[in-house]
Amino acid sequence: MVFNIAKKSTRQRVEHMSISVVMNANKLEELINESIKLELNASNLYELFSNLLPNDTEFWKQLSCEETGHAQQIQAIKNSFIQNGSFPPELMADAIEVLKLDNARIHALIEHTRANPPTPIMACEIALKLEQDSGESYYTQFTEKTPESEIEATFRKINKANMKHEQRIREHVKMLLRSDPLLSTQD
Repeated sequence: MVFNIAKKSTRQRVEHMSISVVMNANKLEELINESIKLELNASNLYELFSNLLPNDTEFWKQLSCEETGHAQQIQAIKNSFIQNGSFPPELMADAIEVLKLDNARIHALIEHTRANPPTPIMACEIALKLEQDSGESYYTQFTEKTPESEIEATFRKINKANMKHEQRIREHVKMLLRSDPLLSTQD
């Protein structure tokens, strides 16, 4: 009888561990999906800017394509991460909620922008805020350490690209102001 109780406890522990692994895999998949959505939402916003601001079409299309590329990078490694469950657990808990909130915020911003087209300078300000404040900023945690996995290396690469986006947007603002100094008084 004691032997059966011990077997049952062991089985329950194994079942609990299996449920935990499945939950972690589900959370990991949700995190990766939200990360992909974030990149695609940024891409959609930049594509909208390219449609609304004809003088800046190429600039915004390029940023949109780069954000789509980020989503593709994350998608490409998604399955291996879910199978391995190798995402750092300390990043998972809060990141999903942050990404969900940021995705909702960007989606609302896209709808607002459709109804209220921005000036070129306003579009740059919106993009800078997006690059600095969105869930993309959580990728910064990967730049402070040596990547231990492929996903960490990918997020590190995306973070570096985001920093370049900020720099390019700032340079674009300077170019806009040089070409038309009155733009700074219109916003």
